[in-house]
Amino acid sequence: MAVLTFIFNDWDFYVETIGFLALSIEATLGMPQAYSNWKNASTKGLSVALVVNWFLGDASKTGFFVFKDQPMQFILCGIV
Repeated sequence: MAVLTFIFNDWDFYVETIGFLALSIEATLGMPQAYSNWKNASTKGLSVALVVNWFLGDASKTGFFVFKDQPMQFILCGIV
């Protein structure tokens, strides 16, 4: 994957596709936990470490977007 990214780094379609796939995977990471909570009608067993790390990851991503002067929609999605 790294070799492909190095080769196709200047090809916008490749870069956009990798970004889309990465964000899609990240956006769905919490779905198994959400399903488990819904099925059990409880958040018992929800890992505090998961929530804290999720928050820290989103906070650092939002900070990156602000620091790199990215479009407002990226910043707003990171905040929400």
